[in-house]
Amino acid sequence: MLARTLKVAALCALVFSLVAGVFAVQTQRRRRTSRRTTSPVRPAYVPAPSPSASPGDPSLVSTADEQQEDAGSARRSRDARRSPTPDPEATTRAVQQLSTQVTQLNKKVGDMEKQRRTDLIQERLTRAEQRVEQLQSQLSDVMEKEANLQARVEQLDDAMRPENLDRAVATVGTFRPDEARDALRRQYDNEKKRVQAQLEVQNTRHQQLEKSLSDATQLADRVRAELDDAMRREAETEGGTGNGAPNPPPPTPTVSPIPTPTPPM
Repeated sequence: MLARTLKVAALCALVFSLVAGVFAVQTQRRRRTSRRTTSPVRPAYVPAPSPSASPGDPSLVSTADEQQEDAGSARRSRDARRSPTPDPEATTRAVQQLSTQVTQLNKKVGDMEKQRRTDLIQERLTRAEQRVEQLQSQLSDVMEKEANLQARVEQLDDAMRPENLDRAVATVGTFRPDEARDALRRQYDNEKKRVQAQLEVQNTRHQQLEKSLSDATQLADRVRAELDDAMRREAETEGGTGNGAPNPPPPTPTVSPIPTPTPPM
């Protein structure tokens, strides 16, 4: 995209330089013609008669200066005939053509700028949707861990029931069932506290992820609406200028709901 912008800027500079060159050439021709036509005529030199010569003697008159003056006049006349007279209509047509080219270039630059803005919005939308997907994946993992921890708490509560403790102690076989029962209850109770601490951490993480996911979803919706608006304006511009039928907007990706993990039995 940057390379296109540089090419268009270089083409604009070339067009302006051509316009400046045309005006410079015409101005130089006008100045050259005016200098040639306004050059003063040098007076012909006529030598004075010699005092020693008599009136009846033939005299020799030099015509070199007259010949040089005639040659200069003829040369100036030829140069004046050869120098073309600037045509105002041709100059006007050239200027109009260059103006049309500049207008077309400006329109192309404007279209490229609109396309660049649309691409930037599309890139923002892609990043926002990727963020939503990442948060959904993290939230799904946290919910799965919460389900496993909650299931473990329920298992420990069931194991700490008196009849289950008596059954577990009976399978071990000991001469002190009361002490074994108390030791087993303390073991289950300590494990339950550790599991509940982990469950609290996962609950806090769950709330943070839900808040982040809500913000990311709202951002993605705003960017998607902005992209739809930009593409609609671009389609209206293309339809108004008659460049062709507007292209349909790309399908909006749908965000799948987060599956609720089933706690293990």
